[in-house]
Amino acid sequence: RPERVAATAVLGGFVLGAAQPADPLLRRMKPEAFWARGDADRVIATPAVERTEAWLPSHTTLTARVYPGLGHAIDQRVLDDLAVFLAAAVPLGASTI
Repeated sequence: RPERVAATAVLGGFVLGAAQPADPLLRRMKPEAFWARGDADRVIATPAVERTEAWLPSHTTLTARVYPGLGHAIDQRVLDDLAVFLAAAVPLGASTI
């Protein structure tokens, strides 16, 4: 039910390989998404990163950040960029329903 979500943040994660029921709707809607990952993340496998790199731009309006030296973690750089993204993508007082 992507129409109920104002914006999405993927922090050190990835998308599934199988098609999902909402994929056609997402391709039409292109909701705002923030994807943050570290270039030293050894938890998320390279094929999952590559799949996510292909999927997110075709299904969302993507803001992507890769943080040098960051492993599978969230640090202050991520939080700062996430705050900026959320302030722009979800204006204060916005309703998602």
